[in-house]
Amino acid sequence: MNKHLQIIIFLLLIFTNVFPNDFQKYIDSGDAFYKKRNYKEALVQYHKALKIDPNNIDIYYKLSLTYLYKKTYLTAVKYADKILKMNSKYKKGSYSVKGLGLKGKYKIPEAIEVFKEGLKEFPNEPTLKYNIASCYFYKRKNKKTEYWCLEALKNQSDHDKTLILMGAMYYRIRKKTKCTLPLLYYLLYHPKARLAQPSWDKIEDMFMDIDDENINDDDRLCVTINAKVYPGNRLANLSTYVREGESIEFNTMDMVITYLAFYKNHFIYKDKKDPVIFVENMTSFFRMLEKLRVGNKGYWWDVFADFYIRLLKAGHVEAFCYYIRQVDDIDEVNLWLKKNKDKVDQLKSWAGIKD
Repeated sequence: MNKHLQIIIFLLLIFTNVFPNDFQKYIDSGDAFYKKRNYKEALVQYHKALKIDPNNIDIYYKLSLTYLYKKTYLTAVKYADKILKMNSKYKKGSYSVKGLGLKGKYKIPEAIEVFKEGLKEFPNEPTLKYNIASCYFYKRKNKKTEYWCLEALKNQSDHDKTLILMGAMYYRIRKKTKCTLPLLYYLLYHPKARLAQPSWDKIEDMFMDIDDENINDDDRLCVTINAKVYPGNRLANLSTYVREGESIEFNTMDMVITYLAFYKNHFIYKDKKDPVIFVENMTSFFRMLEKLRVGNKGYWWDVFADFYIRLLKAGHVEAFCYYIRQVDDIDEVNLWLKKNKDKVDQLKSWAGIKD
């Protein structure tokens, strides 16, 4: 075998064996740094891999995500654009990366346009709809935020980010029922997730808060009704405040939450633990939803309200109230869950929750 042929074979062996091994080594190392949120080192490794294979679309996508989380937004947009020109498996995700990169640079209208462009190709993608909602949330456009959140939930009813966003928006404007309904649903399906604790904190605040922060606003009107509510099926005057021209959907329910918050320290509760009170309050809350259900339509009633009414009728309220409080990590809750595993299993089976 002549020397030239030997050299060619040797070089081929290097390129087909050594370089691919180095390539995968850099990818694996980059992925490990990425999982640890060490984005700076992840980028170093991904760029080493890119030098070996300059047109690798997998690396483009990894780079776009890493630059996005590193908050180097325009570079993330640059790599997302490369992918969007390639009609690849990463196209759907790249619309989100590009839009979020633009949002990160406060180019909100441009970000919304990118997300909407993505919806033309992927009309049933809830994440793109959620991203649009998050842009309107940032701009404090509440009606548009709700619209796009509901559109996302129509495609995926347990979309975690959307449920959290809805809860956050209505928490911000102190709409207690519309804050509570999606966050309860989120906690049922994600009881130990990273955002479970702040979600529970918002619900707990709604059921402890008595005074509306904005009741002194000149443009707000007081609405009062008489209703029989728990504890004790008592007749009470319930009040809430709305701006003139504002929709009063669920305002009766908001009054009920205020009443339950007020009576949390009532004498009839003096010997009861907080988890037990929460079960009783949720039972009252769901019963009132059932009474108000007749004649009301729309996603809030047809999906959220009906879900909790079915939960009530199935007899799972107690298990539900303890199960969603796992993140609270208090002795009474942990002990109840341990002693009532059968009830928890029945709830999970009813709700379609998989371990």
